[in-house]
Amino acid sequence: MCVLTGYSITTASFAIYEVGEHHSGSKRLQHIAGISEPLYWAVNFFYDMVVYLIPVTLTVGVIAAFQVPAFTDRQNLAAVTLLLVLFGSVKLGV
Repeated sequence: MCVLTGYSITTASFAIYEVGEHHSGSKRLQHIAGISEPLYWAVNFFYDMVVYLIPVTLTVGVIAAFQVPAFTDRQNLAAVTLLLVLFGSVKLGV
């Protein structure tokens, strides 16, 4: 449960950058410079996913190193990794 709470806070923290961009007007400046909306959001999503994959990698590494039974029994580590990545892509994509 603590892992999920931590990831909820992590993914919510990515919104701070979007709000700051909106407040400073840099998003409008990018639009004036000719950057399309889909390209802007695609680059934002991929950047956020790369940054999000750092804690996912560290978490999976800690789980594998300490062999946490809830996550490693019956070879569930790959499924847990996939769930964490999909959780991030859904939360960041919304």
